Formats: sequence, C-alpha cells, structure tokens
Amino acid sequence: MPISTVYKAIKKRFTLYTYKVQIVQALGPDDRPMKVVFATYMIRNLEDDAELLNRIMFSDEACFHLSDIANCHYLRKWGSEYPTNTVSYKGTPQRLMCGVD
Repeated sequence: MPISTVYKAIKKRFTLYTYKVQIVQALGPDDRPMKVVFATYMIRNLEDDAELLNRIMFSDEACFHLSDIANCHYLRKWGSEYPTNTVSYKGTPQRLMCGVD
C-alpha cells in the first residue's frame, strides 16, 4: 500500500494533520542589542561596498545533529491541533554542516 494512501486515510478518518518540527534558538535579553549592532554594521558596509552581499554565501542550510537531537528535515508530528510545546537543550550539540560549492 502506498504511503500516500495511508496519509490520506489518516487525514480523512482521524482528522489529523502533519506539522514540521522546527529547531530554533531561544533569544535572550542581550540578543536584541546585538542584532541592532550587526544590522548597523551591515548597512554601513553596504553603503561603502555595493558588492558585499555577492561575496557572502547564503545557503539553504542542511544541518544534521550527531547526538540524539531530532533530524528536523524528516521529522513530522501528527496531531489535530497546532503543537506549541518546546524542549530545551543545554550546551551546544555536535553538528555536521553540509554545503555545495
């Protein structure tokens, strides 16, 4: 049985929806002034060098954790209501960053 058939049956019969898990960092009180400093720095440098953004690599980030933290690229949560729960992790997890040049 195709997986799409199973998904359709779950949605129709149980009225469940899939939600993508997002891993985000909590913002603290000291983070807002740091964002303002960075934005001001970038604006000043862009005024002096219009090609600055062409030398910065913006990527579609692919991050795979090497610990027990969920791989958010494949993890989905089924539910009837939008999930609002959070989980806190202490410390910096080991990660493997992947990029294509």
